[in-house]
Amino acid sequence: MFASSIYLIKALFEKFNQIIKTFSKDSQFIIVTHNKRTMASTDLMYGVTMREQGVSMVVPVDLRGLD
Repeated sequence: MFASSIYLIKALFEKFNQIIKTFSKDSQFIIVTHNKRTMASTDLMYGVTMREQGVSMVVPVDLRGLD
């Protein structure tokens, strides 16, 4: 059962990524994820890190020029 669940989850993420790509032509999305395939399908990511206790920092990563 576990192996079949993994394939279902991968298929759902692929479908989700396709839907986001389709709608992103006319819209913008904010997606909070750790899914590597979802992150790989983006053009621009923002990470949040805490360099020192209590101080958060936003780190932008522009992937548009890496093709």
